[in-house]
Amino acid sequence: MHERDAAAIEARDAAPEAFFEAGFDAAAAGYPGKRAVGYKFMIGHNPRLLREVIARREDIALIHVHRENKLAQAASLLQAEATSQWALVGEPGAPQPMLPHRPLQLTGVINDNATRDFLFAEWLSQLPHRRLSVEYREMFLPGFEERLCDFLGVAYDPTMSSNLRKQGTNRVLDRFEHRKAIATFMRRIGHGDWLGEEL
Repeated sequence: MHERDAAAIEARDAAPEAFFEAGFDAAAAGYPGKRAVGYKFMIGHNPRLLREVIARREDIALIHVHRENKLAQAASLLQAEATSQWALVGEPGAPQPMLPHRPLQLTGVINDNATRDFLFAEWLSQLPHRRLSVEYREMFLPGFEERLCDFLGVAYDPTMSSNLRKQGTNRVLDRFEHRKAIATFMRRIGHGDWLGEEL
């Protein structure tokens, strides 16, 4: 981790509400005159934001992105941790390294993610905020941009696009070294559908 990143995390955890508001200020400054701005908040960023800030900021619209394919979710997390590359902007560079994890290592990550996602969704369902729940694959379907703009109350622009790119291979199993063992394990626990192409 770079010293700059460590300092930013320390500042975030020391004053999470100020950091939260600064995120919106930075987004607004970067896109002056826009009717809707926002940024991505990961569940693990700071629990105080959930308890002390988001719950009482009913003026904020929440877009909850979840992922049914927990093997793909685990692979994305593990690859990001291995490469320190949490987002891919523009054209892909070098191929992602193969993940060395074996089934019993993966199942811990998968179960942890599934439990956290379940508890977060339960908490989210109790909030009075305007919110939109989106499964990961829906973001790649025709009409998603129109649906998102309608939720935010902004006009759809057919030229809109994101410079973020998918990092992992579309066939989830191809991201792992021990593909045979993982495939056997996933089929045994009833999730053979997670092994193939996600999109």
